[in-house]
Order: sequence, then structure tokens, then C-alpha cells
Amino acid sequence: YYYGVASSGYTMSSCTSSNPCSGTMGTSTVTKTLSATSNLSKGFTVTLERVTNTHTVLDTSTVLNGDSYSYSFSDSVSGYTYSGIQCTNGQVATTVKLKLNRIVTISEVTADTTCFVIYSSSGGDVIM
Repeated sequence: YYYGVASSGYTMSSCTSSNPCSGTMGTSTVTKTLSATSNLSKGFTVTLERVTNTHTVLDTSTVLNGDSYSYSFSDSVSGYTYSGIQCTNGQVATTVKLKLNRIVTISEVTADTTCFVIYSSSGGDVIM
């Protein structure tokens, strides 16, 4: 049995460790073809949620691997103040406040992620 291990950015489409190929490797030269597909054109899901005493989905978008994501929304949340942003799966987001809006940006999306825009009330931080 034999299988291939894909380089970073690729996925094996045949002869994988979970589904290996088989063949006879005699004393003469044997050629086997393994194939892999690129993940570079794969789309990742970015979900943006506002967290107060509840979670509110602000946006869900599909972003190609390596592309940037940006979303603008109203920063006015009665009784709450912006506290920060956290994203899953190693994604890093930044925010900028422009007048009454806040813009969230991920400069390079490389995985599915949910980003939580966290607001705190006068009673303290929201527990996620």
C-alpha cells in the first residue's frame, strides 16, 4: 500500500492515508500517479457577531483563501460600549470607528472563522 502527503495549501484527492492505493512493485521501474487539489481557490466562511447580553449575527460572507474581509456596521448599541474583538481559528481582526460606524477588517482570511464584536455594559464585561 502507498499514499501521498499533500504540501501546505493542497489536499490529496487520491491515495490518502485513510484510503491508500495498492499495487505490485516488482523489480522493474513502476510509475504511480497521485493527485492533489489546491485549496487556494477555496472559500472560507466569515461570520461576524455582535455580543451584548445576546449574540446577534451581523454578517456571514464567503471569502477566498488569502483575500481580505471588511464589514461596516452601526456602532450605536444602547447601554453598551465597545470592548474588543475576538476571532476563532487563528484569524486576526481589527476595528476602526468612523463617526457612528465601526469597520471590522481581516487582512488575510485563511480559515473559517467567527468574529465576536464584544460590547460591555455599565455592569462589566459580557461573558461569552
